[in-house]
Amino acid sequence: AYGREPLALVFEGKEIKVYDPAAKGYGPLVVEPKEGEGVAQFAEQLPEAQLLEFLRKAKITECQPETDGVRFAKICDLEDKGLHMRAVFQSIDEKPGDVAEEPKSVPRSYRNEIASFLLDRLLRFNLVPATVERKIEGVPGSLQVWLESAVDVPLLEIYDQMDLLEGMETEIIMADAFRALVDVHASHEMVGMMFLAREKRLQVADSTKAFSTSPEIDDQHLTPPCGPFPPDLEFFWRNEITPEDIQAQMRGFLSSAQIDALVKRGQLIMETCSPLDKDPEPAG
Repeated sequence: AYGREPLALVFEGKEIKVYDPAAKGYGPLVVEPKEGEGVAQFAEQLPEAQLLEFLRKAKITECQPETDGVRFAKICDLEDKGLHMRAVFQSIDEKPGDVAEEPKSVPRSYRNEIASFLLDRLLRFNLVPATVERKIEGVPGSLQVWLESAVDVPLLEIYDQMDLLEGMETEIIMADAFRALVDVHASHEMVGMMFLAREKRLQVADSTKAFSTSPEIDDQHLTPPCGPFPPDLEFFWRNEITPEDIQAQMRGFLSSAQIDALVKRGQLIMETCSPLDKDPEPAG
């Protein structure tokens, strides 16, 4: 919300309403107009090429440290040709020596955030919000669109609203598998997942600690059937995609060790989980 008090998303049973503190009343969940102020939800409807161009070139009018969470991030206001939008800027770039020397320790880096977006689009999951590399005040980092209408999935659980995810089983599996693929620490509590109510789809946020150099995946992610997966995911891993192929897509963002581990985790997932066209084993 720009130039006014923010709106509040209110859940009552399966109904979603919006409370406007200025009007002191409730209204339906609607998309705000793209003209002038109040374009909070417009980012979700822009063609991605236009959105990425906006993130790369729009004027940064202000950046403030994020007050919630532990993303080591700034929330920046962007403006270009009458379009206002917010985005998350992360510049943290730890090196291996900056974290404990343990097998699963992962340096936190904005590069991982960008690599997560590139891998997500390579697999055609469309789970990661649009993300670009950009310098702000001379500091390089990742700039990821802020989805104003998104709700953190853990909040749905806290307020007993998980039934809003009804019918989204396949997308939940895909999102969880994607997080397991990029992040050996990913949990089933859906931390980092966001829900877009209007579009009934999930998004995955904050991958700065993703892409471990460990090829392992927590067993809880590999309980068959942990599919079905889209054909693109199977094609990606089953047609001898090499580390060099991935490096061509993510050059400058992931190390060779990260890429090797990523390929092995992908192979492990595809060997263990039920593919889309595989019939389930008969009981007994």
